Amino acid sequence: MTEQRISIEEILSLLKRHLLSTIVALSVCSILALEIANFIPPSFKAKSTLAIESAYFRNPLVSDLISEVSDPNELVAERSSLLRLALNPQFLDRVGLLDPAPQRFQPFSRKAIGSQNSSARRDEILKAIEFYSLTPNSYQIAVTASEAGRALAMNQAVLKQMIATLVSVRSERLTQTYLALQKHLKDLGAELRNVTDSGASQDGESLRSELRQVQSELDNLLSHYTEQHPEVVKLQMKAASLGNLVRSAPEVEQSSGLGVLTPAAKRPIQDVYNELLRKLSFIGVIIDIESTPDSPSYLRVIEPAELPHAPFFPNKRLFLACGLIIGAVLSLALMLLSEMRRVSQYAPALIARAANLPFLGSLPALDRKREKLLLGSKATPIALPAPHELRR
Repeated sequence: MTEQRISIEEILSLLKRHLLSTIVALSVCSILALEIANFIPPSFKAKSTLAIESAYFRNPLVSDLISEVSDPNELVAERSSLLRLALNPQFLDRVGLLDPAPQRFQPFSRKAIGSQNSSARRDEILKAIEFYSLTPNSYQIAVTASEAGRALAMNQAVLKQMIATLVSVRSERLTQTYLALQKHLKDLGAELRNVTDSGASQDGESLRSELRQVQSELDNLLSHYTEQHPEVVKLQMKAASLGNLVRSAPEVEQSSGLGVLTPAAKRPIQDVYNELLRKLSFIGVIIDIESTPDSPSYLRVIEPAELPHAPFFPNKRLFLACGLIIGAVLSLALMLLSEMRRVSQYAPALIARAANLPFLGSLPALDRKREKLLLGSKATPIALPAPHELRR
């Protein structure tokens, strides 16, 4: 077998023969791709970046129990759920008015809210709003719209809604904690008053016991001496003083929550009361600070949205590249078909010259319907040599 080699001259000759068809295929596909890109309605994307710091999840009451320390993925998921919470149906209806020309639906108006078309429109707007995590603390928010100005306005509205939702959720959590602390402090205060009253009652009982003892001594002295005796006068003054103290002392009362409390239980209850009172004051300060109109410290807009200068889709460069690739494939296919057709139409003289063989003449076409034998027996027809054997 002879080796087949393809020379550069043959390749150049092949390209030269099909240069016109290649140029036409590339030009047609490129122009068609650009026309398709111009026909598709453009979409613009505005991007912004929001950072949610770990301080957002800190609570002065449970500052030592922060889940991010042991499981950062838990707070990443919680951040995503909070951002998703901001995209409620009411907000989607409101932000949909900023882009009133959807591609597949009728113009969005206030009258359409609540209809099936409104629900489909909300789904379309929700697909146009994307947010994904760049780092554990930061998220990129992207909004796609039919115009650059609308994309910017929608991104600003979405960012504002997400910040408002985050602030509202944190404020609600702090308020609930504040109210729970107030209720618990009220209960502890009642228990402390019960302990104080119990201690005062026990003091009154000792005073009454001492008064009875003084009265007994006074009776003994009066049985021997008159009332003007100095010792009798002294005991009478002491009895009067003890009587005043006994009358001012409260009666023994029981605690409604913990039963009868002794004065020894006052100190641990007082310590808990003081600690919760400190935390209540701290949470109150935080609520006052975060209620100011300034942006809270735990939320930062790292990259505000800017007006997009070019459409996000369709990308004309990408369409042009795809058109050139399709044109190249099409021209290659046309070239292959043309070469196969050209080889099948070679004249015998050209084949002989290409094979470097002498051209002896053209044989007439054999009639395949009738079997004809060449100089042989009737049973065994003579086989003709193959073309590659003639070449040898």
